[in-house]
Amino acid sequence: MTFGSLAQPPLIAGDRLICVTDKAVYALDIYTGKEVANEKGGFPHRLGVSFDDQPAPTHSRGAVFFMDGGKLICRQLSDGNIPTRLVDGKRVPRWTPPKIAGVTSLNANDDVVVVTHADPDTRICGFDPWTGAPVWGPVKVSKFSPGPVSTTRDAVVFVSGGHLFAVNIRSGDTRFDFAPSDPLSAAEAPQVGEVGNKSVVVATGTAAYGVDLRNGNQLWVHKAGNTRWCRPAISERYNRVVLGNKNNELFVLELTTGVVKWKAEVPDLAQVSIVGDQVYAGGRGSEAKLHVYNLTSGKKAYTLQLDDPGRMGLVTGHGILFVPGEKNIRAIPFADQNAALFNGRSSRITVTAPGGQFDFGENDFTIESWICTTTGGEVMSGFPTATGNDHHGFRVNVTDQGRLRFAVINRNADSSSPPSAR
Repeated sequence: MTFGSLAQPPLIAGDRLICVTDKAVYALDIYTGKEVANEKGGFPHRLGVSFDDQPAPTHSRGAVFFMDGGKLICRQLSDGNIPTRLVDGKRVPRWTPPKIAGVTSLNANDDVVVVTHADPDTRICGFDPWTGAPVWGPVKVSKFSPGPVSTTRDAVVFVSGGHLFAVNIRSGDTRFDFAPSDPLSAAEAPQVGEVGNKSVVVATGTAAYGVDLRNGNQLWVHKAGNTRWCRPAISERYNRVVLGNKNNELFVLELTTGVVKWKAEVPDLAQVSIVGDQVYAGGRGSEAKLHVYNLTSGKKAYTLQLDDPGRMGLVTGHGILFVPGEKNIRAIPFADQNAALFNGRSSRITVTAPGGQFDFGENDFTIESWICTTTGGEVMSGFPTATGNDHHGFRVNVTDQGRLRFAVINRNADSSSPPSAR
C-alpha cells in the first residue's frame, strides 16, 4: 500500500473495507482485497494536513463519514464520490460538510451521525446523515474528555472522568451516568450486547462491570485483583462476554448474568476477539501468538502465529477474519459465506417458470429479494412467455446511490418504461 500506516482499525461497511491513514481514506473490496479506485474522483480520498488525531470513520445509508480539515465529509461507499440528489433534473451535492473542531469519534445510524468532541469537556452533537444539517446539540455531557465511543441503535456509550455515560442518539440528552466506586478506564470503548429483552454494556476499571443500557443499573461485577483489562468481546448469539487482563487471565462470562463459564491462562495476553464460535486471545506485534478456544466449552483448539499481526487487533465480518498488520492487511476466511455474489452477467441464477407463471398481466404480484450491495446493479428480471399487449416482463434494479427502480419490459427487452402510478 502507498498511503502509509493505518491510523485506525479498518471499518467493515457492506462489501467495503474502509481504511484511514494520515494521508488518505481508501477502500478495499473485502472479498478480493483489490483497491476501489475511481478515475473520476472518489476513492482514494486524499486528506489535508491536520494536527488533530484522525477519528475512526463510520457508515450509514450507503455512505462513509470521516473528518478532513475540520469538516465532516460524506462519500458514497460504492466509489467514494460525493453523494448527489436530483434538483430540476440536475444532480447536485446533497451533503453540506459541517465544520467541527476537536472531534474524537464519529458514530452513525439511519437517523443521525453522532459526533463527539472535546474542548476539553465532552460535547456531543447530531447531524442529518442525508444532508449534513444539524439535528441537535452540541450538548455538554461531562467536564472531562471522552474515551472511545460505542454506538447502539438508540444510544452512544463512553467513559469520561471515570464514569460510564449513555446518551440518547435521537435527542442528545443523557440517559444515565454510571459511577462505580472503582473509576472506569477510558482507554477502551465500552462494548454492548443485546440478548432477548436485555441490553448490556460492559466497561472496565480494575474490575469489569455489566450495566443495563436502559437505565444504568449495575447487573454484575467481575473482579480479578488490581489489574488492567483488554477491550471486551461480546457474542450476542451465545450470550457470552470474553474478558482478558494484564495478568494473562482469560475469562468467559454469561453476558446477562456475569456468571463465569470458564477461564484460562494465556501468555502475553493483550487482545481478545470472538470469531464465530471461537475465542482468539493473545498478544500483539511481530512475535505475538493467538490462542484459539471454543467459546462455549473452553477447549483449546490450536495456537496461531501470524507473520504480521499488527497492533490494532482483529476485525471480523462476512465470515472473514481481517488482520491489519504494520505493512499489510490479511484476510482469512473462517466460515461459510451465507450470501451469493451476483453481477447479472457472469454470475446469476436463471429460473424457468412453469407456463406463464412469471408473465406480468393485469393482476398484482409480489417480488421479494434480499440483497446487500454498495455498487448497485440488476436485482431481478422476468420475461413473458408470449408476445402481445397483455404480456409483459419486469426489471428491478438498484442505483449506485441505493434507489430502487422498477420497469415494465416487452418480450425481447428492447423496450421498457416505468409503470404508471396508481
